[in-house]
Amino acid sequence: MKRKKIFSIVAIGLMLMTFAGCEADLQPDYSRVYIGQAVESRTMRIMFESTASVDTTLSIKLVKPQVVPVTLKLGVDTMLLKSYNAQSGANYEPLPEDYFNLVDSVVLEAGQSNYEIPVSIKYFSEDIQYALPLSIMQVEGPVQAAVSSAGIIMLLDKPLIQDVPEWTARSAPETGHTTNPWNVTTKDWSIETWVWMSAFEINNQAIINMNASSEIYIRFGDTSIPYNSIQVKCGGSQVNNPTLFEPQRWYHLAFVYTQAAKKLQIYVDGKPTGQLVVDVPQVELDGIQLVSSGEAWFWARCRMAQLRVWTRALSETEINTNKAVSISPTSNGLLGYWKLNEGANYGTEHPEINWDGRTFFDSTPNGYHLKLAQYGNVTWIEDGFKAGK
Repeated sequence: MKRKKIFSIVAIGLMLMTFAGCEADLQPDYSRVYIGQAVESRTMRIMFESTASVDTTLSIKLVKPQVVPVTLKLGVDTMLLKSYNAQSGANYEPLPEDYFNLVDSVVLEAGQSNYEIPVSIKYFSEDIQYALPLSIMQVEGPVQAAVSSAGIIMLLDKPLIQDVPEWTARSAPETGHTTNPWNVTTKDWSIETWVWMSAFEINNQAIINMNASSEIYIRFGDTSIPYNSIQVKCGGSQVNNPTLFEPQRWYHLAFVYTQAAKKLQIYVDGKPTGQLVVDVPQVELDGIQLVSSGEAWFWARCRMAQLRVWTRALSETEINTNKAVSISPTSNGLLGYWKLNEGANYGTEHPEINWDGRTFFDSTPNGYHLKLAQYGNVTWIEDGFKAGK
């Protein structure tokens, strides 16, 4: 395979003790071999910027050069990925062998302490979260693999670029809580979405209203706070978030309720920005409505993307890891996942679905599809959302 342009790789460290690189493992015993990138973090994120292959390298290192050759073999370590998924709440699948090329056998000659292994990864069109977990599987010579840094997980992501719906107050899409109720009871929950507002000219512009046994109502503005700030009503109480939002700009919002802590935490663009202490022992979720406060109150045009509802409390790390990428629709605790990316031509591109132009599909197996209100309409913005752009 011809060498392609090497794309930038951002190493990310997750706050997981098991996956923290540990230089202490390399000292004072000098008879160790390890993967250089795994010393700082056991994961590295690779982002495809186009459909071209991504080429990178892994550094195989000896703590100290040996007087005889050292031979080692690299291989796909599915157990490493399984452990990572279990501890992080992720749902990555091993990258199929057809999608990568790897020199898996390495010889470090006498006196040599470093070897750069080329790894070429092909673009994949499937809407699946893939990862490539690699470990030093076998060593021949007077050394052993360093326990903490013998493996690395390449997390493979594609940037989110998608069509998005633009709604007005008459759109008011909802999941039909009377015809298709969820009947889901949970102690913990999370809601996250990307949102864009054209203006903040009035209070009570409600972007999310959960059909729930205990109120979960998320809006921009109230009579006593700036119209461009978020207020969340939950469990008979409410919290005003201090962030002042700019019109016609995308923001990522996340709302996480943890019953054990009796706390609702708000995140804006992955950063904690406000919280509410409120005791809601459990809540029954039956549906969701968007842009819901009616024409008298919702004056703006609203765009949304990647709306997700969970029956568990997301960590700050999970929010930041996944906010700019598509996730698996079977992720642990994922109750509803509306990508909101159908686009104006969806019916033409997918004639087998017989799309009515008014439905926004839930990607999870639950099938909690959103539908426009009876007299609602939608304007599709082509490539209107580009995460991180």
